[in-house]
Amino acid sequence: MSAEVTYQTIKTQNTTLYNSILNMYEMYSTDASRILYKTENYHYVYYITGAVFYVYYAVFLLFMIVLYFNRKSVWWLKIILVILFLVYPFGIYFVENWLYQTIRTSI
Repeated sequence: MSAEVTYQTIKTQNTTLYNSILNMYEMYSTDASRILYKTENYHYVYYITGAVFYVYYAVFLLFMIVLYFNRKSVWWLKIILVILFLVYPFGIYFVENWLYQTIRTSI
């Protein structure tokens, strides 16, 4: 009977310690402030990315207007330039990643 009492006592102590550790973790945890900090950074980057997107396509619109009024250029060259300008935002990621990987492996 002594072993059973000792087991129950140790089990109760373990439960109490576990609950104390959980309470201390919740009390002194920085997860809430970390989430707030990460969320603020995410929104900041999101707005900057959106602004850069609109600026890029505003410049593209100006580029199209200049190309339209430029009568000296050949029409197929204009089409190639427009296609390159439109594909650039989607293709530059792969070029940057390739350059990064190449430089990283050479160092």
